[in-house]
Amino acid sequence: SVDGERQAELSDKLKDFMNAESSGQAGTKLLWYLNQSGYKNTVIAEGVVNSMYYGNFFSVNGDEMNAISCFSFSKRTPLQEYQASEYTLLHMSNTIGKAKSAEEIKASLAKTVIVPKNFNEMTASFKRQNAVLAFTFGPDSLFVSRHKQFVSSLDELEEKVEEMLVSDVDICARIMYKVETALNLFLEECTHCEFRGDVDDSLIDFSDLLKSIRSKNLQQRLPKCFKR
Repeated sequence: SVDGERQAELSDKLKDFMNAESSGQAGTKLLWYLNQSGYKNTVIAEGVVNSMYYGNFFSVNGDEMNAISCFSFSKRTPLQEYQASEYTLLHMSNTIGKAKSAEEIKASLAKTVIVPKNFNEMTASFKRQNAVLAFTFGPDSLFVSRHKQFVSSLDELEEKVEEMLVSDVDICARIMYKVETALNLFLEECTHCEFRGDVDDSLIDFSDLLKSIRSKNLQQRLPKCFKR
């Protein structure tokens, strides 16, 4: 969409990322940015950098995640590789790219994501996602500011989330998928609306989600790509 006479643009950091000579070099740029932003020991899900590098930011269908999803970024833990039983694996496969065969693209963009199942790891993922959103759209983006406000409000609800975890081990995944859905819908509107004023900003109003967490009444079906 356009804002008045001005065409929406990618951030300078993202332009530098996409102009890298290879996806490996691009990934190094993204990790350096996250380190400089205070998010060291960041794990980027397999296939995410390739998706971003080839310009595939959007989900292919409703059961898949986009590249800049909250599920794509996490904090590395010392025993992470030995804790598979403590996580849900989210399997995703995207097939959009360029300069490769269909099979090569499919292989390079396939993703296996580990979904956090406790409050601290969930918020660590959200905070890293916010940094990547700022990297992608610029720090002044409305989505970036609203997402950051949501994460700040979520910090105050740790006790509520921990209480819900007792009866629903997937509650963190449900919260993250709610945010994921809002991001997808907002990006779709930005893509299809001719003018910025036509984009429905209420899609990224997370007040209802926060209320459902406060009342411990969050309802969200998880898609079939979530596997234990």
